[in-house]
Amino acid sequence: MTRKEFARVLRQNFRRQYGYLNPLPEDADIRLDAIEAQLGFVLPPMVRFVYKHAGEDFIDPEWSAEQFLRWHADGAWPERMLPLAEEGCGIWLCLDCSRTAAPVLRWRGDLAAEGDDVVFEHASPSLAEWLREQLPRE
Repeated sequence: MTRKEFARVLRQNFRRQYGYLNPLPEDADIRLDAIEAQLGFVLPPMVRFVYKHAGEDFIDPEWSAEQFLRWHADGAWPERMLPLAEEGCGIWLCLDCSRTAAPVLRWRGDLAAEGDDVVFEHASPSLAEWLREQLPRE
């Protein structure tokens, strides 16, 4: 399956599951460039691709950048570790943007204590693989 077919399957599955689909951002490149300027680092190619071709229903880099900048301001949050989604109860999925594949890691904020180092658990070897895992098995 090509990357564009993969994006189409993601969108079809989302619509089937939730009954709606947000439109693709027409100004995706402009928005992504602005986000990268805010962050001070380049987003992995798959993040840019998914946002442009599958939309913000799968990754919302504006929200992710806002969370990153807030957490990184106190100096404890790792460089290039971009929050992706909250799973609930203080558990967050994050992208390691220091690697091209953008592995997905889980931060257990519910277990973190003041002054503890930020520790992550492996969730998926890449953003693409994590998204594949979200699709129903046939």
